[in-house]
Amino acid sequence: MAFHIGKNCKIDPSVVFNVKDGFIGDGAIIHVGARIEGTKVEIGRGAYIDRYSMIGGGSAFAPGAHLI
Repeated sequence: MAFHIGKNCKIDPSVVFNVKDGFIGDGAIIHVGARIEGTKVEIGRGAYIDRYSMIGGGSAFAPGAHLI
């Protein structure tokens, strides 16, 4: 399993990733304080995740969980 970050993404250094598998698509923007967690997380190209957003967590780590 691996987590891949696409081309030309802008990700603030404070962003926390706790993901086992998935990807962030090309050109995504993830702002300060965001937190992205889960077993498998797929964030599409050109995605915009605002400041202090929380993606996943909790049941996102359940077997078979898949956030798109």
